[in-house]
Amino acid sequence: MPLCDFSDFFSFMNLSNQQFKILKAFATYRFLTASQLVLLELGHPGSIRRSLRSLAQHPQKAPLVKTKRFSVARFGRREYVHRLTPAGIQVLEEHRFYPTLRAPTSMYEADYVHRTTMITFRILLDRALGQGKTEWCTDEFLSYFEKTGANHRKSKGERMKSTTKVMFADGSHFIPDGLFRLRHSAGTQIGFAFELLCGRDRKRALSQIYRNLNAICEHAVAAKLGLPAHQGSAALFVFLNRGHMERILFELSNDADFALYRPYILLAAVDDLERDILRYWRRVGDSTHLYHLLDGETSNTLPTTDTEG
Repeated sequence: MPLCDFSDFFSFMNLSNQQFKILKAFATYRFLTASQLVLLELGHPGSIRRSLRSLAQHPQKAPLVKTKRFSVARFGRREYVHRLTPAGIQVLEEHRFYPTLRAPTSMYEADYVHRTTMITFRILLDRALGQGKTEWCTDEFLSYFEKTGANHRKSKGERMKSTTKVMFADGSHFIPDGLFRLRHSAGTQIGFAFELLCGRDRKRALSQIYRNLNAICEHAVAAKLGLPAHQGSAALFVFLNRGHMERILFELSNDADFALYRPYILLAAVDDLERDILRYWRRVGDSTHLYHLLDGETSNTLPTTDTEG
């Protein structure tokens, strides 16, 4: 079946151009709030909300988008999270906008902040790389909540697993929050493991850091992303709590045994990345400068902030 003309497709499905772009955004990011769709520059808040309501009550077919509402509880009202329904996936597949899509896994209250913050990180990264200020682009992005394989014990195929599962040489494995590969216009590629730390558990944070860095040094992350070992990879750690990040930086900076790992790790606070996701990274052992994710040291000096909390 030939690819439909967009105008014919919109007419047949009774979709506006904005609604179609929203469906495509869900295919890429899987879960999105209305404010994240605004961040993607798909419209102003009012029109986004109207489009989401239309997609959730589509007259021609079953709903194309499903809305997940979260309890008010102790956190106050959270933004609704939306995702494609099987019918929405079918629409994109049938018209060859995406060849194969898997229905996203469920999302729970306990994972709300972690997952939505991680998706915002990806949106900010894609936006920064797409603004023409760098010759890099996102080549692949894998998230821990995306799965492959079958969700049934009697299935003859591969059992369900996270797309970010990384295997060590000894047969053990770990699952980072994200893995992504960037490509330069000249053909160079680089891989990243990504972790988002929402709590303040020192022991857990250090465990995650060393586990990721061991995978980097074993070239397991590069292998997972299809990169040759010589092109290398790095680990990124993003902290919801700035004080927690500062304490981890201080501890690692004073650990002589960690010196070997310093070139392979960058750390940042979430609120800094919302200002500039490329230029607000920190290196262990440097308490003076901010670093560019791709181009090395920047001219910025560290902002003066209160690190308590």
